[in-house]
Amino acid sequence: MRPYLLVLCFYALSIIFAVGQPKLVELPFSVVDGYGPFRPNYTGIRWNDPTEKSDWSNTQRTLGGIPANWKEVKQGEITSDTHQFIYQNVIAGKLSAAFYKEFQTSSGWTMDTTALSAKPIKCTVQIATGVDANGKNWLLLDTNNNGDFADEKPFEAPFMNIMDVSNGKINVPAFHRVRFEKAQKGLVVPVQSNLNLFQTGDGLMYDYPQFGVASLSSFKNSKLLVLRDNPGLMDPTFASADIAVMDDTSNVQRKVWTYMSKPGQYITINQTAYKYHGVDLQRQMIQLQPVDPSDSLYSTQIGYKAHPFTAPEFTTGKPLSLSDLGLTQRPIAA
Repeated sequence: MRPYLLVLCFYALSIIFAVGQPKLVELPFSVVDGYGPFRPNYTGIRWNDPTEKSDWSNTQRTLGGIPANWKEVKQGEITSDTHQFIYQNVIAGKLSAAFYKEFQTSSGWTMDTTALSAKPIKCTVQIATGVDANGKNWLLLDTNNNGDFADEKPFEAPFMNIMDVSNGKINVPAFHRVRFEKAQKGLVVPVQSNLNLFQTGDGLMYDYPQFGVASLSSFKNSKLLVLRDNPGLMDPTFASADIAVMDDTSNVQRKVWTYMSKPGQYITINQTAYKYHGVDLQRQMIQLQPVDPSDSLYSTQIGYKAHPFTAPEFTTGKPLSLSDLGLTQRPIAA
């Protein structure tokens, strides 16, 4: 048994009973360094541009502590929570209401203020680059998020072939450990995460090389429940993590995303269906709810019944529903 799994075996399942509410099954999970069974998910740095005239330019920050002999200096930021970053800057008046509305429309994001903090929180990590007197390129990262580079050590980012990264062939000597904050259930939770920075032909890239693992020994098998945040969000806190049941996490499996469940969807463990409610960040718990076998389960997931709906048929305008097509009881196929 691997060391990081051994720790989890000492935990028992915690069952919470709430008056008038279905019970929740909570599983503790540990955070594992590296990519495990997942492909890397990377994006570029958003560098400050003094000449930029846009809403984004109002959110740019500059820190002190950069060596005085550096030339060609530029600063930028790495965002850990895009939604929180935009929301708090709208509240602060740095992003316009028009920009905010356009962002929600273009991204399909429906704002849920209960999941965000109106007060500014540390949801970015600042980064700087420059060239020293010998012509060597260096980077600085505000890992402790104290708003100053003076207590940070300059480093170089390794070069990686972008195709190797996409195929999971990535060899990093050490990850950076960074601190930031996350809003959850009205609280501001301190978070630490791995951060990987590497140079490519397309510039400096970053991602968060970590995933979560929970032992399913309490379910009378030796499988694991693994978590990885939605690849489109670049949120390293597991607040929006997808989950899947796996036998092993040692090999990269490119199709792992095809059978992962999102919060609000279902996952099957030992022929029993559970609704996945998400993750409690403060207590580092995965929250599952057993589903009554007699319930009809509707989901966009493969193998589940499609949600019943009625909509106008585009050629006639007449109402058309799944039941009219005899599809209500058919599971969604791959």
